[in-house]
Amino acid sequence: MGQRVLGILFGCKATAKLQKTFFTEDEDGLVDYWNGLAGHRRIEQVEDSDIVGMWVFVETGDKGVPDISKPVSLEALKSSTDCHKAQMAWQKFVDWAKKKEVSIPPAQLFIAPVEVA
Repeated sequence: MGQRVLGILFGCKATAKLQKTFFTEDEDGLVDYWNGLAGHRRIEQVEDSDIVGMWVFVETGDKGVPDISKPVSLEALKSSTDCHKAQMAWQKFVDWAKKKEVSIPPAQLFIAPVEVA
């Protein structure tokens, strides 16, 4: 088991019905399929929650995103290039899901715990 730190995730609260569309036991859900496509930013579910999205920043810099272990203003984070990249990647996922006739709630930033190596 790894270390738990805080990160900032761009995504949405997923209803139980949407979670069943996103993730399936045999791993052929919408998110499972998306994460298997080459060149796409991974989507994850925050452990023990209904939050699903893409990590923007993580306290240790793990998950392939920048480190936020030093003080930084929330305004600077929201207007950063990294946040913009996550928003663009999320919109690609939303547009792709729409083609599959799946509607996804509006996204927002969340501060959430994440397990890292």
